[in-house]
Amino acid sequence: GALTVVGGVWPATLDQLSGGELRVTDLAKRLEGSQSNISGHLQCLKGCGLVTDRPDGRQVFYRIARPEVVAVLRAGTELLACDGVEISLCPNYRDPQ
Repeated sequence: GALTVVGGVWPATLDQLSGGELRVTDLAKRLEGSQSNISGHLQCLKGCGLVTDRPDGRQVFYRIARPEVVAVLRAGTELLACDGVEISLCPNYRDPQ
């Protein structure tokens, strides 16, 4: 997706949710992660106000809480796509040896 350039579980999860509501099991399959790991990340994202849930019987569907979340992540992805090489070359972001 458009947001995966940022890297990590949270951006990848938000990227998947930018297409609409999904269950933990759906996200675990798409992200090739465990349900418990994805569920933990969703709880953090929910606690931060980035994701909300909707119970439906025994299932829970997750979605992006506000459209601004996707807009900010897309802007960050676009910035990294343009300036990512410069950011990765910056000595402040190199791994210590």
